[in-house]
Amino acid sequence: MSMEGIFEEIGRTIAGKGRAAAEKAKEFTELVQLKTQLAAEKSRIRELYAALGKWYYEKEQGIFQKENIRPEAELIHGIGILRARMEKLEEEIARMEEAGNCPGCGVKVPKDSSFCPNCGARIRGEQETEEPGPADMPILPRLENHETAEADEESFFQE
Repeated sequence: MSMEGIFEEIGRTIAGKGRAAAEKAKEFTELVQLKTQLAAEKSRIRELYAALGKWYYEKEQGIFQKENIRPEAELIHGIGILRARMEKLEEEIARMEEAGNCPGCGVKVPKDSSFCPNCGARIRGEQETEEPGPADMPILPRLENHETAEADEESFFQE
């Protein structure tokens, strides 16, 4: 393999790793957004529970005198809507944080793990590609005999 070929292969490897890093960053950003939305929904539902509790207390104490107004139905409906939204967000978060099982020992491992933290077995994801990494690429072409090695070394350093 020529030096140009080696550099092209290194360039492809770097580009592939860059794409993988960008995808992981995108997934992380989406996960943070979902968790932020869930926190906002939890805050809203607490507000509705508090309003419902306040209404009930005032009604029982005779403070709330308006007979025709029934805010509890509206509050309960709002709580139901928020609970459904929260359930969907929690399901999506769980899907994104999904853990897999180690093929070696069966322990649950995070989705993006390369190796099992328990036994050290290599974890192969379904989306993992077989792009050669720097460790897989030869730095210099394999040489058959010593004479060729010396000739290649001299021409390599002359360029």
